[in-house]
Amino acid sequence: MSSFFKFLAQTSPDLKKYLMKELSLLGLKPISNPSLFFFFYLLNFLQDINEIEFRANEETLFEVMYKVRTIEGLKLQIGSEISARGEKELEKNLKKLPWF
Repeated sequence: MSSFFKFLAQTSPDLKKYLMKELSLLGLKPISNPSLFFFFYLLNFLQDINEIEFRANEETLFEVMYKVRTIEGLKLQIGSEISARGEKELEKNLKKLPWF
């Protein structure tokens, strides 16, 4: 059984509709409600960059990287949201993430 990961594909504003089409041709659907990537969506508004969040397994990711021509950047979520009230707590919580 393969694991699914959450990705955030970045593209220029003019290419977003083409990126959506390319991802849909691969059977991928955008995630409509952003979670951990809320900060990046805020940057979207400020920098006029368009991003699409989607889930894919490792095999599909390689297919996306090979076939999709409109992605300018790709981010991977490696864990769930963490909270920290200080640097030491942040370090402790970061050590719990599944680093590759």
